[in-house]
Amino acid sequence: MVPILDKYKLVVTFNGISFDIPYLKREFGPLLNEAAHIDLMYILRNIGLKGGLKKIERICGLERNDDLSMLTGRDAVFLWNMVQEGEPQALETLIRYNAEDVSSLPLLTEFAYRQNSLGTPMAGYEFSYPARFETSLLPYDSALVRYLCRST
Repeated sequence: MVPILDKYKLVVTFNGISFDIPYLKREFGPLLNEAAHIDLMYILRNIGLKGGLKKIERICGLERNDDLSMLTGRDAVFLWNMVQEGEPQALETLIRYNAEDVSSLPLLTEFAYRQNSLGTPMAGYEFSYPARFETSLLPYDSALVRYLCRST
């Protein structure tokens, strides 16, 4: 297990069952042996929200307001390939892209909880979630983003 992950009891992803978790296991070995895992893609699908993360964010009123909102998962793979080839601007752009994705997960978790708890004794139960963290200070290469948006 990756030591830094030992302290976490819950991991929340979007499509992590299919992508993130298998990739991390391949790269780092056993992960999340003790932690619970919530894949929001399936939970949100159960309440009628289908599609990619950005589409669901828009439906839930969580619009992104930056250049990176036009990038797709396919672009992220392209950026990763550029990182592997030693392109430094690709790494900072990929980090910013991933941070944008991760920043909406607490709010989508809250939305999914509220929707799934309707009509149950847990409906209306309040607990605190971390606020969406600020990603606007993270650097990225806007020329590279424009290039990727024209290429897709």
